[in-house]
Amino acid sequence: MIPKDPKDPSQVTLNLNARFFWEDVPFGLVILKDIGKIMGVKTPHTDKQIIFHQKFMPVKYVDEKSGEFLPGALKDTGAPSRYGITTPEALVATSLSMGSKSDNEDIFFKPAKL
Repeated sequence: MIPKDPKDPSQVTLNLNARFFWEDVPFGLVILKDIGKIMGVKTPHTDKQIIFHQKFMPVKYVDEKSGEFLPGALKDTGAPSRYGITTPEALVATSLSMGSKSDNEDIFFKPAKL
């Protein structure tokens, strides 16, 4: 929140340049909603937060009536579905080692060859 009038700090308004709008929605709330979708868990409170905040943003993530992600909405977020992770098994697999040659190698991140 920021003061509407610097001379009267008792009146405040949303700070539309706050980090919450530009980081915590696409890389926090949207990720949580997407994980819920993958796991088959409804996220009504998260949905409400996304819908409220996107009213003040130039980008929309969730349809206000259906509560579903809008087509193309995940392209600039950290949502697992954006990376092709759409099942619980794939989500869990991102945190497991494949027992490859090196303990530093995993499913998605291969160390650079020097």
